[in-house]
Amino acid sequence: MAKIVVRKLVLYGALLAIMFFLIGPYLWVIICSVQKEADLISKPPRWIPTEPTLQNYLLVFLPEVGKKGQLIVSVEKMPRGMLNSTIVALTIVVLNIFLAIPAAYSLSRFRFKGSRTVSLFIIATRMIPSVAVVIPYFIILKTTGLLDTLLALILPYIPYTLPFTIWILHGYFVTISPDLEEAAMIDGCSRLGAIIRIMIPVAVPGLVAAAIYAFMSSWNEFILAFVLTTSENAQTMPVMAAMIINEIYLPFGVLNTAAVLTSIPPAILAVFLQRYLVQGLTRGGVKF
Repeated sequence: MAKIVVRKLVLYGALLAIMFFLIGPYLWVIICSVQKEADLISKPPRWIPTEPTLQNYLLVFLPEVGKKGQLIVSVEKMPRGMLNSTIVALTIVVLNIFLAIPAAYSLSRFRFKGSRTVSLFIIATRMIPSVAVVIPYFIILKTTGLLDTLLALILPYIPYTLPFTIWILHGYFVTISPDLEEAAMIDGCSRLGAIIRIMIPVAVPGLVAAAIYAFMSSWNEFILAFVLTTSENAQTMPVMAAMIINEIYLPFGVLNTAAVLTSIPPAILAVFLQRYLVQGLTRGGVKF
């Protein structure tokens, strides 16, 4: 009996330590976002705010109510950065799902010479780092006059996110029996009708997992967004947060506030769609 108790204590202690290790940094960022600048630079650090304040959030959303004497120009643009990130991320989600469904379905249902090579090539393109292609993208977009626009982010983000989206949906489509489509086609459905009426409703968890991946990848991407945008017209939230830092003044509170705001949309998606995310990734985790 004593051994069982000790074993459970060790197990729960290890789980608590791992949980604290994973969640601790996020909690600290949230705590820092509601502290005053003087508290953030105090020694020793104050782990629990003695006087919590929403001053940093007011500075972001209501700059005229925030620190008038220390207002940073970049902070005023952060709501526009959130809007840009939302537009780009949602557009990438729609385009990814629209393009990935026919590609993943074709690779999972039709066998042709070189199909495996095509599949491996698609997923292999995701292994190319963004920094390796950022200069060619910059030259092309500058030549076409698309630099510093939302389209300058949407176009590169499609090949950046699409391969893994196809991989997720391909793995999920493979687990769906072809008999369902054949039965629908016997009843008069075309292949396209069978895809729309049978495959897509059955593959909802896989579609949700792919959509979450596409959203998070485009929302958090920094390298391409930093190089291909130069003004608030197209800069996304991660770039806006990085622009807060300057050589004269480092606002720790506002910087942590920007980190909190940047992480809210992905966190909401992960929490509320966790069931679909886990099911989509596990059932879709098969070989290409």
